[in-house]
Amino acid sequence: MKNKAVLFLLNTFGHPAFETLQRLENFGIHTLRTGESGGIKIVSDGNNLKIVNKQ
Repeated sequence: MKNKAVLFLLNTFGHPAFETLQRLENFGIHTLRTGESGGIKIVSDGNNLKIVNKQ
């Protein structure tokens, strides 16, 4: 399986739902949330992506 990224940004709708986070965790998908992690930076060299927690 190829690497996948899921990004959740601060919003006023209460997303993501707890159930959604549980499903992602059950599939072994790591999540970063700006509300918890602060800024998130995604850097590309044209071929690869690197996700960096800016804290």
